[in-house]
Amino acid sequence: MPLTRPILLLDVMDTLVEDPAYRVVPAFFGEDLTTHFALKDKRAFHAFERGEIDEAQFHAHYYLDGRSWDLEGLKQRLSEGYAWIPGMRSLVQRLVETGWELHALSNYSSWYDLVDLRCGLGDAGVRRSFVSCDTGVRKPSPHAYLGPCAAMSAPPSRFLFVDDRAKNVHGARAVGMPAIHFTSADNLASALARYDDPTADGPT
Repeated sequence: MPLTRPILLLDVMDTLVEDPAYRVVPAFFGEDLTTHFALKDKRAFHAFERGEIDEAQFHAHYYLDGRSWDLEGLKQRLSEGYAWIPGMRSLVQRLVETGWELHALSNYSSWYDLVDLRCGLGDAGVRRSFVSCDTGVRKPSPHAYLGPCAAMSAPPSRFLFVDDRAKNVHGARAVGMPAIHFTSADNLASALARYDDPTADGPT
């Protein structure tokens, strides 16, 4: 018999959707990433992603020195850059059509709405269930993975988490949640096909 299909928890940026920030931000601000990261307030960024501050507060505290910058301009540039990872839209559609249950487990701010508007994640079948701006928790905190377990009354073993960042994959495995390190749509499709293969041993 095939393996029981788990509930699929999917990272979004650089797993489902290409993250344009690493090319947009340097060009937009006219600063290389090393310089930019040294000038910005990471606490504000993380607080915005956890939903602890709103967009106006994020704007005010983005730079450590409080300088003014074009918030709407950056949002526009990022919005234009969001795009599905090659092969992922068709894979998501196949998974939904064959009965998989898909939920986003993402570190992202309220700008997730921009991603969804541009790429149609919800329309494709990826539910906005566990985005950090809604849950108040960022990966790889254990609570980021245990929150879905509590919300869905299921143990970690009932889920399968997919993320392009190794530290987030390790975080899931640390609480007993099976996880796949995403590298490409083809590799993920092969890993998930194990659940339709009676000789499969489970995810790797």
